[in-house]
Amino acid sequence: MNALKILLSLGLATLLTTLVACQRGGGGAQSAPAAARGEAAAQNGPDAEGGPQGAAPGSGGPAAAQNTNVRVQVLEPQSIASESTYVGNLLPEDRIVVKSEIEGMVEALRFEESDSVKQGVTLANISTKEFQVRLEMAEADYRLARINFERDEQLSQRSLITQAQFDQSLARRDSARLAEQLADISLKKSIVRAPLKGAVKTKFVQLGEYVRKGDPIAEILDLSRIKVELNIPEREIIGLREGMQVDVESYAVKEIRLTGKITRIGLEADARNRSFPVEVTVNNSNNDLRPGMLARVTIRKASQDNQVVIPRNAIIERDNGRVVFLEDSGRAQQRLISTGISRSDRVQVVSGLAFGDRLIVEGHTKLTDGEPVNIR
Repeated sequence: MNALKILLSLGLATLLTTLVACQRGGGGAQSAPAAARGEAAAQNGPDAEGGPQGAAPGSGGPAAAQNTNVRVQVLEPQSIASESTYVGNLLPEDRIVVKSEIEGMVEALRFEESDSVKQGVTLANISTKEFQVRLEMAEADYRLARINFERDEQLSQRSLITQAQFDQSLARRDSARLAEQLADISLKKSIVRAPLKGAVKTKFVQLGEYVRKGDPIAEILDLSRIKVELNIPEREIIGLREGMQVDVESYAVKEIRLTGKITRIGLEADARNRSFPVEVTVNNSNNDLRPGMLARVTIRKASQDNQVVIPRNAIIERDNGRVVFLEDSGRAQQRLISTGISRSDRVQVVSGLAFGDRLIVEGHTKLTDGEPVNIR
């Protein structure tokens, strides 16, 4: 019995010793991974365990904000000219419808439509042969009347005829002379000539046609110079004067650009649209312009010096008006402006900007007021 108690006591002691040894060994095994993690943490730095600053690239953490790159322009005094553009109709410098002055048959036509003609050239003959014969008959009558008058004059000096007979001879001579002149005039009228240099627009008659006095023969246009008819509003007519040079550009063919001058300014405005008729004359020696075309006329007025002028693309349209951005101490400042004269890509600023301002001209379209910027 005593021997059994001794054996149980030894077994319990052995079991307790084993449990204690296991607990110590387990603690040592657990410390190995912890040491490994501690070593890795030491190598990666204090933020390697998932803090915000230790987020790896692409892990979804927020990126650092970058300033917008912009380009600036320092505003300096500039000059800008006021200009206005209008569209007008082109007309020939002169237009004449040649008409017959006598009745007769069209014996000859010496032109066709679109032909260029010189002043004085023959266009048509109307019964010219008949009037030539009439002139020759009148000349013969006048020669005879002159001979009879000279004979009667000698007889009158010798008192061989009465004064009444002499007066009748004198009247016949004068009448024959006038008949000859009328025949000569009729002959000249039968030869239709061009009254000006130009181009034939329309031919109204045909060969062999009988025409009456006043019937049209041809229409001739003087294209050496072209007129542009404009309607200028009453608020812009002030400052225009005759002789002022203007730029004329074909509305259809923009490569055609000529210089003209104002030749007429109407005295009275049209009651319907309150505009004044203005006529511009352009040298058209090369026939670049044709009547009936449309032309764009640009009128430039006096230039204004010492003005704030900015590029058009620097202006942003907002609900509250036109704004620009200025650069000040590395930040964008929004500025509301009022504009005046516009010419091509340049705009005059009448309020909101001053000389020396640093205007942002590139990179400004998405800026906000107060946003940091980088000047490049």
